[in-house]
Amino acid sequence: MGLFSRKKNDDEKVDDFAKVVLLAQSGNHEEALALHEKIFDKKSGADWYTKGNLLCNLDKENLAINCYEKAIKIVPKYVKAHYRLGQILFRAGRYSDASTHFVEVSLIEGAKGESEWNGACIFHNMLCVHEAYKEDGNPYSLESRTRQIGILRRVLMLNDITDDDQFVDYCVKHYTEILDAITPNTIVEVR
Repeated sequence: MGLFSRKKNDDEKVDDFAKVVLLAQSGNHEEALALHEKIFDKKSGADWYTKGNLLCNLDKENLAINCYEKAIKIVPKYVKAHYRLGQILFRAGRYSDASTHFVEVSLIEGAKGESEWNGACIFHNMLCVHEAYKEDGNPYSLESRTRQIGILRRVLMLNDITDDDQFVDYCVKHYTEILDAITPNTIVEVR
């Protein structure tokens, strides 16, 4: 293959990738996934992440878990993949596993200073710790829960809810709205 042929092939992949983005943004996830499969690079963490997001949007979370794990294996400090994996595990009630990924994001991003992902991770991790405390009554869980509630109150600017249980109840009740407000929205990862 000559240089010109390879350049044309690369340009076609870029065009197809742009189409995947547009299809995903317009909610055509099946079509986006089918096109993504044609240009999929198994060695790309971004491609595994994107495939995971597309599968998640098709309610195929078990398959998405595998994709996020592969993305993390390729790029161990892949913040978005850790976060999305944590979200799925949280929804599945696997709070300890989810917490591991939210803490990992905070550790990775903590070295960089403030991050758009930290608020969402602190929120999820607080709920994970809360669920663990409800299950086992472990005092460590209570201490961690209290510390995270304090941080989250500042992030969400909800200092007027002073009772911890009421604050957690508020967060659970308004889970979707809070996440929409603090979670970066990334369907497709640019290579």
